Amino acid sequence: MLGSGVNAGLRSLPYDWPPTDSFALQLTLAVGTPGLVLVLTTLVYVAVLWRSCRPPKRGFALGRYGGQPAFAAPMSPLYVGGTCVTQLCVVGLYAPIPRPGSNDWSDPSLRVMIVLVAVMAGLLLVLSIAMLFRPPHLRITANGLVVSTLGSRVIPWDALAYGGPTGNEVRRGALWLQARGGTLGLGGPHVRDLHGRLPLPGFYWFRLKLGATLVDPVFLADALRTYRDDVPRRSAIGTAEELASLLAPARDALAGRP
Repeated sequence: MLGSGVNAGLRSLPYDWPPTDSFALQLTLAVGTPGLVLVLTTLVYVAVLWRSCRPPKRGFALGRYGGQPAFAAPMSPLYVGGTCVTQLCVVGLYAPIPRPGSNDWSDPSLRVMIVLVAVMAGLLLVLSIAMLFRPPHLRITANGLVVSTLGSRVIPWDALAYGGPTGNEVRRGALWLQARGGTLGLGGPHVRDLHGRLPLPGFYWFRLKLGATLVDPVFLADALRTYRDDVPRRSAIGTAEELASLLAPARDALAGRP
């Protein structure tokens, strides 16, 4: 709506505006005005949600996977939402809106273009909403770690090395895991991690990309280590009581309790 409003406002200006023969100035105004609107709109969107998305929080959302309770890492709306705002604003800015008082509405090609732009805007809106509500990238179940990209794949707990990852293996939006060779869903294997360490015999290092997940990576590493090593505790995954138990050490540390 904002893009369409700016578009309509620009088209309502007189043909001789701006009053200059400078092609550079006219080009700057024609390109700079829409560009400024796009940048400001996206920045406002990000600023509104920034405090609720940064930094990533300790904890999971409660959900389900495969009919059983699961912990889910919520997805940040910053990136997909910002892209959605920009794309829809572009459609509005460059939609073929007739000038006020003109007879352009009688042009069949213009009506076809308007229909095509409306269909494109609708598809972009549906796609963006679908991306905002897409399944979490990471989920934790009693059977293992679920990694979702184009599809979902379960990484069994037994495929991960005993001891699990630590906070020292978190860096640049990724978590380094040791898993058995041939484990699918974690990307390509590495013979050394980011610190140059070799994995345990029979295992490889894998770089698990956290992407736009909102969960604190150190908290995620602690949770994976807990469920890899404590088999009986896996049955409680996905419950509010178990989530409170995971969060208890952090609350005790903040309160200064041993």
